[in-house]
Amino acid sequence: MKDKAFWNNFYSDLNSPIPQTSKFLKESLGFLRKGKAFEIACGTGWNAFYLADNGFNVEAIDFSNVAIEQAIKKNQDEGKNIDFKVQSLDFYLAPIQKYDTVVITDFKCSGRILDEMKKGLVIGGTLLMECFTVNHVKNNPNGYIEVEDCYKPFELVRLLKDWNVLYYDERIINNDYRVRVLAIKPGF
Repeated sequence: MKDKAFWNNFYSDLNSPIPQTSKFLKESLGFLRKGKAFEIACGTGWNAFYLADNGFNVEAIDFSNVAIEQAIKKNQDEGKNIDFKVQSLDFYLAPIQKYDTVVITDFKCSGRILDEMKKGLVIGGTLLMECFTVNHVKNNPNGYIEVEDCYKPFELVRLLKDWNVLYYDERIINNDYRVRVLAIKPGF
């Protein structure tokens, strides 16, 4: 996994790819539970801004202080009220049943973090994830994504075995090999 210095340089480099709002997030918006949203590994906040523009009260974290500084500046410039924070997930503990929706894109969560997200969601809360699979690295060996940042085939669905999975796929999208999931926290 790339370290904080790599991501600070990535977000400082004007030649880095410009992040875009997740297409899967846009397509799934109507299925997400409205209210308090939490985005993990938000980068410069593209998904967080999209959620705020669509009526969510948003908190977003990333461990890159450069990315969060850029997100905070944009937040102030646009007069939004998104709570951006620099936060490492190494020792992260989610507040109990605080969020209606959790969004995670382009970041591989450990089983422990997914358990924390389950704890942090209200019953019936939604989890949306869109991440890379190991096939991405095999087919794009010169990219910045490393194999340890990717899910193996069906790994994510196994990690979410106790969730109500509404949608799951692993596919190629514009030469990106992705896993996408939309799940609901069960009431049991």
